[in-house]
Amino acid sequence: SVRDFHRCLMRIRSEEGGGFLCLVAALLSVQCLDSVALKAFESLREGLGGQLTVDRVSSMTAAELEPYIKSCNYYKTKAKSIHACAVSLKKRHGGRVPASFSSLVQLEGVGPKIANLVLSVGLGDESAGLVVDTHVHRVAGRLGWAVKSADGGKAEDSRRMLEEWVPESERVDFTLVLISFGQTVCTPLRPSCDVCPVRACCPSA
Repeated sequence: SVRDFHRCLMRIRSEEGGGFLCLVAALLSVQCLDSVALKAFESLREGLGGQLTVDRVSSMTAAELEPYIKSCNYYKTKAKSIHACAVSLKKRHGGRVPASFSSLVQLEGVGPKIANLVLSVGLGDESAGLVVDTHVHRVAGRLGWAVKSADGGKAEDSRRMLEEWVPESERVDFTLVLISFGQTVCTPLRPSCDVCPVRACCPSA
């Protein structure tokens, strides 16, 4: 579940090189089930003999990373992003994951969602922005908190609108609740409006 994935990030962030471990796990999670992403992460770490570090990954090629993460969709693209991030971190950031949104989104494969995920959960920055995935974006649109995709709204628009009123200290829990809600009740094609606890105040019910 998404909570298991977040718990994993919180656990590995305290390890040596935890920032990079969290970044790799986050990159693997893009458009992928959290359970699959976690298995691929562990497969990669085990495949590298437990040395999933900036130095080790930057010394390899993207093609050498691919066999360990084949269970993930878009694994070739993800291997390329992970390798490129390691190279950039070594060259520009002393081998460490930068703790700023502006620096993170300059890394290959890292958009606002991944940057905020790494900052908030991976690095424990409570002031980080909201992590808005497809579920958060969809639910926010249906509840009238943001503009729906059908009306031209984008995930970045939802993030900015939600951050105007969701307190920084509650952003991680807020994201977890909306993601779980979007996966189980307010699903993409057939939302379960008949059992939805907020249907009375939902303009889309």
